[in-house]
Amino acid sequence: MTELDERLESPCIRRCTLDVADVCIGCGRSLDDIKRWTLVSPGEQQRILDRARHCLLKARHY
Repeated sequence: MTELDERLESPCIRRCTLDVADVCIGCGRSLDDIKRWTLVSPGEQQRILDRARHCLLKARHY
């Protein structure tokens, strides 16, 4: 299995709207993370997903 085969599926849910901090309200990724998604390793993709989940959970508590 190659690294390309191991890549994670994008968390995009087609609700692309950025908040004032440039974080997508749909998937929770920062604009920078969205732009880098296809360029980073599967390990970095997982770290992006972890940060995105944290952002979404944090946003729901406000």
